[in-house]
Parts: sequence; C-alpha cells; structure tokens
Amino acid sequence: YCKWLCEEGLKQYHIPKKAKAAEQIQEAFEQNPAANIRQLYLSFRPDLRAAFPTALLPTGQRTFLHWLLTYGRAEFAFPEEKVYWFLMESAEVPAREFEITYQTSQQWQQWFPAGLTRFGRDALLDWAKTRHRLSDEVIEQIRERTDSTTMDDVRVAYWSQPQWRKRFPQAFKTRQGTNDLVAWLHTQFEDLPTFPTLAATASENQQLGLNVLGHFCYPSGLQQSVKSIVRSLHEVNVPVQRRDVPAHYKVDGSDHAEYLDFETYDVTLIHAQPHPNVEMPYEDVSYNQAGLEPRADVYRIGYWYWELEDVPSTWKAAAESVDELWAPTKFIADAMRKDLSIKITPMTPGMELGEVEKVDRESFGVGKDEFMFLYMFDVKSFLMRKNPMAVIEAFKRAFRKDDRVKLVIKVSSGDRDPKGFGLLKKKAEEVDAIIIDKVLSRGKSYGLIDACDCYTSLHRSEGLGLTMAEAMMMSKPVIGTRYSGNVDFMSDSTSLLVDYELVPCQHYVHNNYQDHKWADPSVDHSAECMRWVYKNQEEGKAMGERG
Repeated sequence: YCKWLCEEGLKQYHIPKKAKAAEQIQEAFEQNPAANIRQLYLSFRPDLRAAFPTALLPTGQRTFLHWLLTYGRAEFAFPEEKVYWFLMESAEVPAREFEITYQTSQQWQQWFPAGLTRFGRDALLDWAKTRHRLSDEVIEQIRERTDSTTMDDVRVAYWSQPQWRKRFPQAFKTRQGTNDLVAWLHTQFEDLPTFPTLAATASENQQLGLNVLGHFCYPSGLQQSVKSIVRSLHEVNVPVQRRDVPAHYKVDGSDHAEYLDFETYDVTLIHAQPHPNVEMPYEDVSYNQAGLEPRADVYRIGYWYWELEDVPSTWKAAAESVDELWAPTKFIADAMRKDLSIKITPMTPGMELGEVEKVDRESFGVGKDEFMFLYMFDVKSFLMRKNPMAVIEAFKRAFRKDDRVKLVIKVSSGDRDPKGFGLLKKKAEEVDAIIIDKVLSRGKSYGLIDACDCYTSLHRSEGLGLTMAEAMMMSKPVIGTRYSGNVDFMSDSTSLLVDYELVPCQHYVHNNYQDHKWADPSVDHSAECMRWVYKNQEEGKAMGERG
C-alpha cells in the first residue's frame, strides 16, 4: 500500500513530486504505528493468542477488534487510529500473517511440524481451512509462498519425520547421507520445480550450523552482544538460524518478524539469562517467550550475563536445562563456577563498530573548546549499579569553575526510575552537567562517543562493559572502575583504572543484589584521573590509541 501511495497514488491525486509527499508517506509507514499492538499480541500475551488464535487473519479480526476497542484500549490506552492501522496492515497479505501466526504458535508447531514447508503444509492447511475457515484464495497464496523449497526446509522436515531419520540416519552428518536423503525426496516429490537445485548443492549442506535465541529486537547491550555473535559466525561461514526472545512490547523494535527462524541445526545457543529472583522453568524465559516449540535431541548452550561475584540461587535449576554454559567474561565465568556444576567456558562476544553518525557537540550544549567527558547507561540496568552520581561528584572535585570542561550523561529510559532520575538531574545541576534522556540509534550513540574527549564509567559492577569497549575501539581515553567484566579488556597501559573497595549491596534497594557485594569506586582517585587526562591531553590520546 505504501508503494502504491508513493507511486500511483500521487499521480491519481495529482500531487507534485516537489511537495515531498512520498518522503513523508514513507516516514509515516517506517514509524510502524501498530507495532506495539502486534508485539503485545505476538510476544507478551499468550492468553490473547490462546483466546484469539487467528487475530492476524481475516476470519479472526472481528472478534479481536472487539477486544482491542474495549479491554485493550482500557488497559493499554491504544489510540483508535493505531487499532485500525493494525487491522489494515494485517489484512494486506493474509498469507504472510498466517506464516507469522504459525511461527509464533508453539501449539501449531507441535501439532503440525514443518507446517510451512512443502513436506508438512497439507495437513496444516486442511486443518486451518476446516477449523478457522480460511478461504481458498488465502490457502492458494500460502501454497505459492511455500512452493520454493530450501535446504533449511528439508532440515526442519527431517527432524519432524521419525521415518526419515530412521531411513537416513547419516543425513546432515555426512555428504553421502545428505545426498541419499535428497535423492530419495526427489523421487517422492517430483512436482517441486526447485528441487533439482537442492540435489546439486546437497553435499555442501551437512556442515555444522547454530540456532541462536536472543534479544535481537531489544535495544540494549544484550542486543549488541547477540548480533555480534551472529556476525562473528557469518565471518567464518557458519550458517545461523535467528530467533528473537522478546523483552517488552513497549521497548522492543518492530522488526520481530525478521527473527522467527526454527531450530534447524543440532546445536542451539540461548542468549537469554534466567530470571534472577523467581525459580521458573528456563523454557519460560527462552522458548516460551519466543513462541518456539523446542526441538528434541538438540545440544543447548546457555549464554548468560551477570554483574556480581555470585550468581542467583535460582540459576541452579535453570542450568540443568542446558548442556553447557558460555560466559561473556572471565568475571562471569568465575561467578558461575562457584555454584553451578556444569561445563562453563569464557566466550567473549566479538565486538565491532557499525556506522558512526557524526554528532555536533554544540547541538547539545558543549563548546568547541571544552573538554568533554561522557558517560552512557540505561536506567533499566539499575541506576545504583551504574553509579552516575559518583561520576558527577568526581567531576565536581576534579575541576574549578573556570576550567574549560563539560560533563555529558546520556541515559535511556529515565522514566523507569522517576525518583532516582530526579535525584540524578538535581545532582547534575551542581556541575552544570548535560543530561540527555532519549533512545538513540546505534549510529548516533557511536557518534556521541566519538564526539567526547574521555569516556568515564564508575560502575559498581559490569558483566561486560560494552560502552567502555566501544570507546576504546574509537581510540578514546577511558576511565573505568578496576572491577568486574571490563578488566578483561582494560589494563593500566590502555586505560585509567580506578581503585575501589568491595562493599555489601544491602544498602541499595534491589532484590537481585541482596546478600551480594560490589565495588565502591574511589571518587578521589576518579577525580585525579579526570584531572590528569584533562591536563595531559596528548598523553591521554596516546593511551586511547593503545587501547
């Protein structure tokens, strides 16, 4: 529809190109007004999916519309225009919506394995036509979309068909076993026009691949971590199936449908940690949250982040659900080894910078001749752990009012802790610090780091410390607490590490951290580091280059 509006629609309504209507229309569609409704339904309310299993399809929209306009609007305050946008978007390509419904319904996947492949679709479509009154037109659209068969489709079907596995036990393990399976399937499904190309390339498809479950759509360090792992695997030609584990419908990006792959390979990496306070089946925070029916006989690896020296006691039960654990840093690995009797391997995620969008310092109040200190963090990651108050206090002790310096603190989700964020803003006024509270694109976040002269993190504890690593990759001098995950990549020759004392966490209100310890970085030592890097800017730049 957007394409039609921008081309034929403009002509039909005699709108001149110079009016830039096409750009404005595209911008409106890119904002995806119905994203929150779709995310709520697909990812965060299994009760809605159970009550309205065909809410995305023509036969189920009427009843779901009633819920949206009554209970939905009352509970979530969805504007009426967003509701109707959701309906129009869902009605545009019913076959696509049917695929998404299947991809996010564990029940449908369980009842009809390989239902979106040529090998399993007939039973699914016959049932959908009878049970949910799908029209012949929509059925035919789905058939057309599933006619083209890939080797991934063959893998999905192979693992759903016990008789295939029994007849060809070496398929996807040896070249000959894979070729034998493909040759046999060719005799069984001669009407597949694309199948001969599979036979020609089948010998290349017995290699090891990896299924990856993670927060692909949640703008955070966890998102960057899981995406960097996938990029690293692609660099060495390891095929990957990606499955999004939603975090929250209000913050996740709208590209959830791009990460709905199935478990086609024999090994799965689950890049989502268990709940720290509640002992619950690990599947609830991984497979069930992702809307994915777990495949049998898969070797599963958990990739878990944590910030303290001891992992939560609830993780013991979760660790029994996986075959081994990978830890992003040695700090996390050591914490895991204290209590978890499972194979644990330190596995730092690959780090690389994407495109850096240039940011004008003056646009947010930093003068050209001012030396800029920067700290960035997400309030959802717990303000007291990130410890921005110490950064402000150190800055206050380090400089006089006539020093040409400026402190910038970039936060996300300040509304998640109104009281703490209010105290932060009040503290910032003492040194005329600039507070930026908004979600930026990765490119602009990189641009903000690139615009600073020194990056500072006086964290109490970090699982990894991604922003410090990114600043070092941009050759910035970095001041950071000499504690936790960041010391894996920071040393005295490449950065300014701040002394600390271990203190109990019980003085800080956060259930996850009760009975634990973390660092209390020295504010005086931090101030000395700030003063040194300001007074010795050439030496600071050289240190940044060594990082």
